[in-house]
Amino acid sequence: MNTVQQTPAKADMLPDAEKPSFPQCCLAFLRGRFFGFGLVGIFIMFIGIVVLYILVHYCGFNKNIAYFIQAVVSIELNFICNKFFNWRDRKGHVFFQWVRFHTTKIGTVLLNQLLFAFLVAQGMHYLLATLIGVALATIINYIINDKFVFVARKVAVHANRSA
Repeated sequence: MNTVQQTPAKADMLPDAEKPSFPQCCLAFLRGRFFGFGLVGIFIMFIGIVVLYILVHYCGFNKNIAYFIQAVVSIELNFICNKFFNWRDRKGHVFFQWVRFHTTKIGTVLLNQLLFAFLVAQGMHYLLATLIGVALATIINYIINDKFVFVARKVAVHANRSA
């Protein structure tokens, strides 16, 4: 029988006196990267909805075409804001991060576009369909950005071998 030993989380290994309190955990979350990611997401979502509304109601675009255009605008703003706000501590070549970012967006944009079209075809209001897609993509995008797009650059350490 194979048993897997689980390593306890850091907080579980601390004596009770050293464990962070609930207010300390809340403050750490508010200072954390995910919270900043959420703020950027809310800002980008607002901009995207405004762009979508303007394209549909003032420019006469088809809702699906307008959704795609707002997605492109939102993606570019999202990269800029997350690179220079949430992951500013992760050094790396901006071009390569931009390429990784956009590579991952191929899948998430396609998923969102299909979900949007499906929900609208089912009779859901297009703005509500947009909100649902954004909510679903938030968690997926955070994990992808943190683990793949803005990964910390590994620094090679060479031992000085003097004789």
